[in-house]
Amino acid sequence: MDIKFVSFPFKIKSSAIKILTAKTNVNLYFIYEYLLFLNLISEEHKRHYISEIEPLHIVVPCLVIQHKIAEILQSIDKQIHNARQLQSAYQRQKQYLLNQMFI
Repeated sequence: MDIKFVSFPFKIKSSAIKILTAKTNVNLYFIYEYLLFLNLISEEHKRHYISEIEPLHIVVPCLVIQHKIAEILQSIDKQIHNARQLQSAYQRQKQYLLNQMFI
């Protein structure tokens, strides 16, 4: 079972994939983060959406609060992404320096 947030047009070639859309009073990114937080994991081969996701009743704050929370979480995601890129650049730089030292 995997959960992805996609904000661009795409095509699906599998009927096993469930696409969730938000109601008008729900921020989809907020729900995405909530589902990730639930850490839904299963090793079984079954219809996870029907048995585990669909029956969930989620109490959500008002839309303004949802937007604020989603904005903060997206900002943190961007910071994590930037930190990983910086770490990767440092690792490449270290490897370059080691290669120059130990030719």
